[in-house]
Amino acid sequence: MGILKQRIVFSILIIFFATSFQAFSANSYRRTFTVMTYNVENLFDSLHDESKDDYTFLPLSRKQTDSEVRAYCASLGNPYYRSQCFDLDWNENVVINKIQNIARVIKESGSPDIIVLQEVENINVLRKLKNIGLSSEGYRELVLVEGPDKRGIDVAIMSKLPLVGDVKYHQIDLSPAYEEGETVKLTRGILEATFNFKGKRFSVFANHWPSQRNSDETRVIASKTLIKIL
Repeated sequence: MGILKQRIVFSILIIFFATSFQAFSANSYRRTFTVMTYNVENLFDSLHDESKDDYTFLPLSRKQTDSEVRAYCASLGNPYYRSQCFDLDWNENVVINKIQNIARVIKESGSPDIIVLQEVENINVLRKLKNIGLSSEGYRELVLVEGPDKRGIDVAIMSKLPLVGDVKYHQIDLSPAYEEGETVKLTRGILEATFNFKGKRFSVFANHWPSQRNSDETRVIASKTLIKIL
């Protein structure tokens, strides 16, 4: 074999070895993982969940014919939310478009190993996000527990790292923020999930505390609840 040919073969071997080692190293020896939190702002499917006030996020074809939906929309005191409830056409095409937009943001953020999501309606639409928008990104674990939020929005976690142990859901008791006899609003709880990275366990706590329409005290209660859990 000539010297030039030997050099070419040797160079190819070096490139192959370096590429193979880089891929092997990235998958097996990386020392860090990435976490992202993302409020996806009303990621609803186009179906009605029993006992949830998700009527705004239904197809217009159903809103125009379903007396239960129209009665709920008419009961809303805020003109903006009432109009949205009557007129928003939340059909399957809209859902898919929203999923694709969310997935684009996640991909442009490097498809982090763990994503904590706020305002996800249910496991059904979370699966759609994984299977339609992020099918090639390697997410293997989907974590969501249905909470008591009346609108039906929950917190969720997607992970490329393996889930270990039981998922826990910690409800937040807001009753200390209310006067005796007042109706206590139910809020999203704290979702706890434990994952394994290189043989070590760590826990993630997904939060979505009461909005600013509630008193400051409710968010103080939520923070104290998290501290107690920790």
